[in-house]
Formats: sequence, structure tokens, C-alpha cells
Amino acid sequence: GVQAVVVAGGPADGPEARLGESWGRGVLVVAWDSALAGAADNHDGHNVVLHEFAHQLDQESGVADGAPLLPRRSMYVAWARVLGREFSSLVRDVERQHRTLIDQYGATDQAEFFAVVTETFFEKPHQLRSKHPELYLQLQQFYCQDPAKREPDDEAHSIPRADLITQADLFSSVRPTGISSNAIPGAVQARRIATSAIL
Repeated sequence: GVQAVVVAGGPADGPEARLGESWGRGVLVVAWDSALAGAADNHDGHNVVLHEFAHQLDQESGVADGAPLLPRRSMYVAWARVLGREFSSLVRDVERQHRTLIDQYGATDQAEFFAVVTETFFEKPHQLRSKHPELYLQLQQFYCQDPAKREPDDEAHSIPRADLITQADLFSSVRPTGISSNAIPGAVQARRIATSAIL
């Protein structure tokens, strides 16, 4: 499970700036300004916190390969079939320079694909469900969430709702802290924490 969350003031200075990283043994690193930016628009398909937590879930088995620990052994066949096909399709679309709903960074490898489609699942649920229904179903079963049911249609997000507290409001009132392994006992709890942040 997640043992520590290290929050930096901004992307790392130096030869290669990064928005976030998921390290072994439960360490998650995010740039605070990137976390705030991802929370400011929770419908753009980009959220470094969701992305890096997806990597943590993927690494629970000891390797980041786009196949996190699933609740039932029988789920792996459909997971591999659907996510493998969707990953291959994204790679082809990127090679052909086609526009895609799923961020093209997901074509890097299967681990990045899982992290990127996690962002899309929570931030563009209606579009993902419409264009990639089998992929949406796999993520819905894994995360035990159906964000399309609780969100108005993605196209309606251009009108701000004053009665809702945004993720940015929530994050701006929180100070960066570490999280001990006692606070998050395992993958299921990490999944609940990662997904409840957007409820």
C-alpha cells in the first residue's frame, strides 16, 4: 500500500522536470502545483494524483505492467483482452497521428496506458463510456465506481456550478503531508482513497 506521499512545491528543477512519480515500496511523489492544476479542472482528462495512484495500484503485484491486482482471478482474461486491444488501438492511432479521447501518453507502454485511462475514466466518464464501452466497464468493475452516473454529461461542464465544492477548493485548503503505512493498509483502501477524492 501507499506508505508515503511526498509533495513538492513544483515540478523538479534540473535536467528532467516531472509532475509526479510512483516509486516502489509505496512512495508517491507529486508536484503540489500540478496536483492543484489537475484539481482545478476535473474534466480535462489530466490529473497527476489519479495518474500516480493508478501506478501505485498497478505496482501492488510487484511490477508495473498495466494489470493491477484484480478482485477475482476470473477477471484477468477480460482485463487482458479489453485493455490489450484498447492499448494497441491507441498505439495505432498515435502512429497515424489521429486525435484520441485517451491522452496519447498512454501509448508509451501498458503501465502508462492504465494510468492515463484511469484519468479519463474519472474525468471524462461519459465520453469514455460512449467511445470505449468495454474499457469503461473494466475500469468500473476495478474501481467499484460509476462516475458517469454521478456526473452530468461531460459536455455540460462549461457552465460552473456555484453550489459544488471543486477539487481545487478542497486541495487549496489542505497542507501537504506524508501518509504513513498505518493510514492506508492496502490496495483496496488506496483505491477507495484515490477515487473518493473526486466524489
